[in-house]
Amino acid sequence: MSFLSKPYPAPDTRIFKIALVSLGLGAFVALFLILFKPFDTSEATMPGLNLFLGGYGIVVAAVTFIPTYLMSVLAPNQITEDRWTIGRQILYLFIIIGLGISASYFYLLLSGGTPNWTDYFYFFRNGLLVASFPIVILTLLDYIRKLRYYESGAEQLNAQRTPSTVPAASANTIELTDSQGRIELKLSPNDLWCLHSDGNYVEVWTIDQDKQGHERTLIRNTISELSSQLPVDSNFILCHRSWVVNIDLVESVSGNAQGYRLHRENAPTVVVARGRSKEVMAAIQQD
Repeated sequence: MSFLSKPYPAPDTRIFKIALVSLGLGAFVALFLILFKPFDTSEATMPGLNLFLGGYGIVVAAVTFIPTYLMSVLAPNQITEDRWTIGRQILYLFIIIGLGISASYFYLLLSGGTPNWTDYFYFFRNGLLVASFPIVILTLLDYIRKLRYYESGAEQLNAQRTPSTVPAASANTIELTDSQGRIELKLSPNDLWCLHSDGNYVEVWTIDQDKQGHERTLIRNTISELSSQLPVDSNFILCHRSWVVNIDLVESVSGNAQGYRLHRENAPTVVVARGRSKEVMAAIQQD
């Protein structure tokens, strides 16, 4: 069971992404059914057959979009990278498939017939049994592929890099302000490890030279606004929509199926978005 708790990329819950994935799946199903007419549908004599088969695409798009959107609205904290696992991904797919099978059964009744719970049970059971194997196998294969890719990339990068040293003290000072323009923090850019968006606040993690650790400061502002207050000629990089990191202070890189992670001793681990992986890794290599 510990394998099911391994981290897995969480579904993108931005509404346009949910819509894009849903419409893509719906279009694929509709075209597949119309072009290939599987399950003996080619022998059906009903008028408007292609239009009816295309309706399955709408069913698939709806049962993909609605539950994913509802989860993102009702339980947004559950669909995050730090919580999403292989087990959750498989359960999520089973829910989508189960809803799709149920909706398809009742959609089929539009062509004639009356609801029968016995027929529905067999229809649902057989559909779920057929879908179970590919759901599990494809999820595991995708996990292994992503894990190997990011672990290998992290190992190669760590092997190529020289050990990170603390940059020399900078004569420059940056001022970080809150949403009202009030100065909350003054520090050298070389003492700033990362920024992390946390709701209406941003966590600012800085090097605490006295305690040989790191200190957390909360500033009420957006990460985009605080990022604009950082020096443009420094090695700060937006590595995730919720994270900005000082590349100069990265000590090591690790990888899992969700992507790369940037590390520094006694400091919070910084998440790298998969879409920014190449940019961030290239910046670290050049550092």
